[in-house]
Amino acid sequence: MPDIAPRDTPKQWLMAIVIWAFLGVWIYFFSFSLYASGCRKFSHPAEERLRKCENSLRFTGFLLTDHQRATNLINQGIAQADLGKDAKAIVLFFEAIPLLTGANSSNFRPPQRQLEILERKMKDLAIPPRAHELFRTAFDEWAKSRS
Repeated sequence: MPDIAPRDTPKQWLMAIVIWAFLGVWIYFFSFSLYASGCRKFSHPAEERLRKCENSLRFTGFLLTDHQRATNLINQGIAQADLGKDAKAIVLFFEAIPLLTGANSSNFRPPQRQLEILERKMKDLAIPPRAHELFRTAFDEWAKSRS
């Protein structure tokens, strides 16, 4: 008589389900993190960067910290400035500033340090000076609205 293989136990089934669920979630977030990295690659065309920023915010935005969300909004603003859409860029920068400073939360940080970091980032030669000017405009408007 041939040997009959033993049936899987409920514990083995549960372990298989947990492993497959973990792999599914891990693959989803890993692939979107790779995709979202194109958001800050200034060597790519502005339309492509903008699309990647918007999609990464749409599909993984619920997990982002305030700082990560602000970085995404700033990168979207830079892409909008590259496309010549100054008003949209200013709005995106204006949305990012409170997230960077924690102005809307209990962990408020003085904006000076965040601005110094952004100033260094904005000095990247791939970022057009127009985006830097628009960010300064948005910051000035935000500072006026706070006072």
